Amino acid sequence: MKKAFYGYYRPSDDEFAELWATARIVVDANVLLAVYGLSPSTRDVLLGLLDRVRDRVWIPSQFAFEYQRNRIGKIREQVKHYEDVHRSLQAILEHNFRSKTQHPFVSEEVERRLEEICTCLLEGKRQQESLLDVDPHFARVTDIFADRVGPAYTEVELEKFYETARARFDKNIPPGFKDSQKPVPERYGDFVGWRQILDFATKNRVSVILVTDDAKEDW
Repeated sequence: MKKAFYGYYRPSDDEFAELWATARIVVDANVLLAVYGLSPSTRDVLLGLLDRVRDRVWIPSQFAFEYQRNRIGKIREQVKHYEDVHRSLQAILEHNFRSKTQHPFVSEEVERRLEEICTCLLEGKRQQESLLDVDPHFARVTDIFADRVGPAYTEVELEKFYETARARFDKNIPPGFKDSQKPVPERYGDFVGWRQILDFATKNRVSVILVTDDAKEDW
């Protein structure tokens, strides 16, 4: 029975060990884009881990395209986060802590530390903006996934998969049905990427481990 319905059985410890040791590591675009929102230490750990297993990493064309298409927007998003927090903290300093006639009162030392935080936020913003010109993370990801990107589907193939995805989404069949409110063809990105993963695993007769930052229930 297990052979016929393998997907309903939790792998044994030995099977898990073999998967971690031999499976191809497939990376979703959102994992690579998350690099821009991580702390420097966490970012270095993530990219370092991918670099260590570069002989086993692979990314479907759909996910690689999504990474390329959304990278600049993700950098600008982080720049805006710095701007918003800096603006809020400056407003607190000016309108809440520097009044001489009403509480709350804070010491000059506290004000100085808050000003230092504002300076750090501006520096963080500057560093993020610099990635729009020179992006070492982009260069590193490009190197890790050199010759490890799957082939793209033709327009004819894509139209067939879009039609299949539409029928599946109507029945809440994963993956990707939670993206049904996105514009076409973005709403079908997860499904297309999933199909490309299945093609790769079938053609090469390998197991795969999908690494994703997507926490929605449609995977």
